Amino acid sequence: MVDHPDRLIHADHLCLSAGDSGVRVERLNMDVQRGAFYVILGEKGSGKRTLLRGLAGDLVPLSGKLEWFGSINIHSDYVWKNRIGVMCEPLSFVPNLTVYEHLELHRRMMGVPDKQASHTMLELLSLEKYAHQRAGRIPAEAARGCAIARALLHRPELLLLDEPLSGLAPEVRARTIHILREWCEIYHMTVIMTASQLQDVPACVTTVGLMEKGRLTEELPGTVYHSKIKDHLILRVSDDQRASLLLEQRMGIYHYRVTEPSVILVYEQLDQAGAINRMLITEQIEVYELSYGSGKGGLISHAGGN
Repeated sequence: MVDHPDRLIHADHLCLSAGDSGVRVERLNMDVQRGAFYVILGEKGSGKRTLLRGLAGDLVPLSGKLEWFGSINIHSDYVWKNRIGVMCEPLSFVPNLTVYEHLELHRRMMGVPDKQASHTMLELLSLEKYAHQRAGRIPAEAARGCAIARALLHRPELLLLDEPLSGLAPEVRARTIHILREWCEIYHMTVIMTASQLQDVPACVTTVGLMEKGRLTEELPGTVYHSKIKDHLILRVSDDQRASLLLEQRMGIYHYRVTEPSVILVYEQLDQAGAINRMLITEQIEVYELSYGSGKGGLISHAGGN
């Protein structure tokens, strides 16, 4: 057996199901190294949350293998779960407990001896003004911050976050990213988070995994991913299927995706917009829109690319 001391997560042909409430994960292969900042990117319904719940040990694999910290089974071992921090939607709070009381309850359950840990997390996430308010009644942005603070409080080796940046104001988003990056560097913590928006993939990530229909279709180094989605052409056409085929056959373009019916985003040969337009018109494809985009918004749907 080969030893992999730097590997924190290993999945081999993993199949997971969350029942009727989630998308099945099918034959997924995945390796995540210690200290990595990994983003699982995909549309709603792509299986991101099912995978995250599996990585948290909440779901027993239907088949395949899933290892944490070199162990195959953490489901019955509370010691292993103490090494994991989780924030998963929908956020759940005890109705009558304040934000501070939630953190204190978690501190005691995790056996954290530092009695100032809860106060430290409140300051770190700028939640001091909500400390004595009931967690179920604070604004959604503050509730998300509370859930992240709870997941971080016991300083886990593995942090699993379900769309932690969704809906956050720009300054809160920037602060949250800074905290996650800093903890990765200082404590060698591994972060795995999900995202459905391109702008929710931080520039500091080490790897981006693209998910579609329960499958991990591609893994890209963070730098490569950001270079790929930086600029693109937006094509709105009468027939996206024929247009896609013609892009490949006539223009040699394979790095594109169909984001919705009739809309194609093209990520290569951006200087050939005129030639693309003429080719489609010649082939009796109506072009309703041809424009440039920056790739900073919208949903990722990995289709038709190399």
